[in-house]
Amino acid sequence: DIIDNPKQLKIVEVDTPQLTRTLDDPNVALSIINTNFSAQAGLSAARDGLFMEGPDSPYVNAIVAREDNKDSKKVQELKEAFQTQQVADKAAEVYKGDAIKGW
Repeated sequence: DIIDNPKQLKIVEVDTPQLTRTLDDPNVALSIINTNFSAQAGLSAARDGLFMEGPDSPYVNAIVAREDNKDSKKVQELKEAFQTQQVADKAAEVYKGDAIKGW
């Protein structure tokens, strides 16, 4: 939530799938677009973005489980399967280097 706007910027909330279309509007200075949506529009965060969040960002996507289930065998197997070089390599291929490993 925005709690202060000292420069009086006009900030408009837009549905995420529509964000790439805002770039065609000459009145829009910038958009914050998730990688999966920017990639679908042919954009690259590394090439076209002003900045990219790092792996320590508080906004990194996460796989989560309920507290009472977090140590279950199935959840741990999923975690181990996901946190592999093979998954990181596939994400790099699919997102053309724009996916940032968060583990």
